[in-house]
Amino acid sequence: MRMKLSTDNRRPALAEALKKGKIKLAFQPIYESGGERFNKAEVLCRLEYGGKIVMPGDFIPYAEQSGYIDAVTIGVLKELGECRARLALENIVFSVNISPVQLKKKGFGKCFSAWVEESGLEPKSIIAEITETEEYEVGGTVAENLAALEQSGFFLAVDDFGKGSSDIEKVALLPVRYIKIDKMYIDRIEESGVERMLRTVIGYAGRTGKKCVAEGVETVRQKQILERLRCHYFQGYLFSRPLYEEEFLLAVEKRGSVPARGQISTIAYPASDASADGARIYR
Repeated sequence: MRMKLSTDNRRPALAEALKKGKIKLAFQPIYESGGERFNKAEVLCRLEYGGKIVMPGDFIPYAEQSGYIDAVTIGVLKELGECRARLALENIVFSVNISPVQLKKKGFGKCFSAWVEESGLEPKSIIAEITETEEYEVGGTVAENLAALEQSGFFLAVDDFGKGSSDIEKVALLPVRYIKIDKMYIDRIEESGVERMLRTVIGYAGRTGKKCVAEGVETVRQKQILERLRCHYFQGYLFSRPLYEEEFLLAVEKRGSVPARGQISTIAYPASDASADGARIYR
């Protein structure tokens, strides 16, 4: 069951989860075009508190404001490293969100690299997701951190493309490998203006050596249009809900099979993830 935190119990809930290792991870597969296979998954963070699951929207904003956000990231990476070793998931690349607050900190790129190494992970196994923002100025702290992450061997992704400036030419100048198109555009993809815009974004990304990931794909029609536009990757409930450890392992073991296109996965999902609300680590 899920739990909504009140203002008064956010601090004790977060402190307890960090102290007792009660950070819980879920994984949402990112499928290749065609929807038949995946070798990437986004890492989604929850807390266990009072025997219930707390979604990130209830604690991440507080963690950013209170200074706990680095501890949360360290906890996520530690749990991810242990899970990857337990399940022998060496061939899966995991997408981990980085808070805009962290990117503004001097030297964060080097700190993140150290945390990953201490967790038994390698940069090549991590996609660092950053939110689209206006602050990627040449020579600024954010730009320095992005350069440090790239130089350390991490793949980079711009998350929620479309919520910010939607300037594909500007984003294309960043050292990112993936552009994740926000769900609000996928929801409106049958509108002619939106389809034209996505055609431009996906085409420009391809010409500059980047790949597009469509977020929040929920219908066969959306998938068909995205395939026609030659989108590279799909993520959403049409393919899979977020999965906890055991269910994710089953999905990994089945990813070599070829289900009917557009068929929703038949894996049994925990009731606590019956909605996509607050799906990401930093929401």
